[in-house]
Amino acid sequence: MSPTSFDLLNVFVKSPGDFLYFLIVIVMSLLGLAMSFNLQSLPQLQGTSRRYVIGFGGTFWAWFIFVAGALFVTLTRQQSGLILPPVERLLSVVVVVAIGWALVTADHAKFQRQSNIVALVLIGLAFVGYLLTAVGWSSSFEAGLTDFNIVYNTGWSLALAAVCAFGVASVIMLFTDVTDAPLKIVFFALIFAAALYQALAGPFIGSYPGAIRLAFVMALIIPIFILYRIQALQLVALRDRAKEMQVRAEAASLRTAPRPTPVDSQSAILMRTLGKILDNATAATLPEQIIKATLDTVRLDVGFLLRLQDANYADIIYAYDKVMQRSPSGLSLNLNNQPTLINVIERRVPRTLYVD
Repeated sequence: MSPTSFDLLNVFVKSPGDFLYFLIVIVMSLLGLAMSFNLQSLPQLQGTSRRYVIGFGGTFWAWFIFVAGALFVTLTRQQSGLILPPVERLLSVVVVVAIGWALVTADHAKFQRQSNIVALVLIGLAFVGYLLTAVGWSSSFEAGLTDFNIVYNTGWSLALAAVCAFGVASVIMLFTDVTDAPLKIVFFALIFAAALYQALAGPFIGSYPGAIRLAFVMALIIPIFILYRIQALQLVALRDRAKEMQVRAEAASLRTAPRPTPVDSQSAILMRTLGKILDNATAATLPEQIIKATLDTVRLDVGFLLRLQDANYADIIYAYDKVMQRSPSGLSLNLNNQPTLINVIERRVPRTLYVD
């Protein structure tokens, strides 16, 4: 491996990279925890959010405990390599189990009790492994031995890789039930590859797993992105549902709205006609506007306005032919030849003229 690649893998081991690493993982854990709490506002996702809250809550407290241990070591002026490396290996396994448990089980109701038992057993085995190796690590570190360092790091790295492999197998087994299963496989695969590399690489700088730290920073982005995607999809679904309910409410209001009665309709038509007649009307143009407004309202082609001179004759004040677009003038009617017109004038009731 080239020196450049080696330096990249150990970017979070040397100062100030180690401080930046724990700052990043703590901030990301808090972000995931806040997003998990936010999911609880959606009733249909309360079960999902509860498991993510537990997973990210456990992750945050795990890294918080490590930082507290680092402060204790600094204040008591002890060697950090004596205490912190075993604690970090333990917490790395606990974090993968906690977040992996949430990723695998949050989207469905299968194997809920069994998954809880498996997660507790794995965490318990990690603590047992810590108790078995912490004392030996401390004594070997004080004696300056390196063989135990290699065996110790290889064992913990293989244990972490085994947990990740179990997570990948669980996602594959429940592939159709797990949302965003490919992304969750990538989460486990990143840490698995780093742990396997770390197991085969032998001793490393300051007894701290640089490749695993780098993989954790990259992998923690995935569950945060999944939480963001869940929230975005739910918000879109709620918005679509609100629009659908609004459309249904508007349709229901249209169905239940009172329909206008014939009297109301005739009144509205009369008011519109009067409005057309009186729009910019003068004494000279009033007959013309009366005829044109009436023709538009009643949908006729020819109309005229009469003025009765006597019982036998009537003058046409204004006439208009919509088809020919002309207004004939100077006409009068002999009412003796118009019995139907006389009947209409006397009764003031419209009549229909038929061909026969």
